[in-house]
Amino acid sequence: MVVKWKDSKAKKLLLADLKSKKIPLDANEMGPQQAYMQRPEFTEVEYECFRRNLNAIRNAIKKEKSRAVSETASLLHDLSIHPRKEHNHRGEPRWDGSEAQRLLRLDMDAKKHKTMTPSMLYNTRKEYTENYPLEVFRKHIHQEEQRRKYISYLKNKNAKNAAPES
Repeated sequence: MVVKWKDSKAKKLLLADLKSKKIPLDANEMGPQQAYMQRPEFTEVEYECFRRNLNAIRNAIKKEKSRAVSETASLLHDLSIHPRKEHNHRGEPRWDGSEAQRLLRLDMDAKKHKTMTPSMLYNTRKEYTENYPLEVFRKHIHQEEQRRKYISYLKNKNAKNAAPES
């Protein structure tokens, strides 16, 4: 029995093989016939269907890579014209990517925000007190908690989606 491409195990395996480079993107390095013979699962779909889809996927990946290169060049160009500001509108150093942000994440990993009040935690490091008011620091604790909850939600969602169907 021949399986439709969209429902086939062959499609999933082909995508994985292209991603891991077991099957090269360049058709000159490995033609469709040679790729078709790489796995017995590929034979669950007709060769002509496999060949068409292999070529379409290769072209889509090449187009996507080309777009990524172009977008990266555009971003670098834009950043050279409009560099990232060192300080926010309140005159404070940017939080995102700062040493204070890195240290707060470490402190939160150690659960210090659970055992100390925000003001106690704030007073433990000069990176907090020298650059940010206490009220702003409190908001960053809350922001980091929300970020962690969201990341946990995404991991759980991905785990559910990746779980094999019964």
